[in-house]
Amino acid sequence: MSSNKECPTCRKKLVSKRSLRPDPNFDALISKIYPSRDEYEAHQERVLARISKHNNQQALSHSIEEGLKIQAMNRFEILGVRFNLRESAGKEALNLVVVKHGVIHIFNHMWIHI
Repeated sequence: MSSNKECPTCRKKLVSKRSLRPDPNFDALISKIYPSRDEYEAHQERVLARISKHNNQQALSHSIEEGLKIQAMNRFEILGVRFNLRESAGKEALNLVVVKHGVIHIFNHMWIHI
């Protein structure tokens, strides 16, 4: 016969109902650790907002850089210049391959301003 502390179907141990009751000792402990809970939550919200804003700015600047690279690539394609992106030491580098009068010229640039 199983005790009342197990599920009759799967025999998994049931959690005590004490977790549903208010616990003044636990509340007192939390009050000692975080004396002003509202102030702590406001501080956490400010920190999270700062982190979120920083990440959004990084995403925006990365998106702008990618857009500028694509525009530069499109300009070079119009001019008949071939190129490829490669990764060098953790940074992207642009290899330009220009075919002029049957001679191949290769230029390595970190960024090209047009």
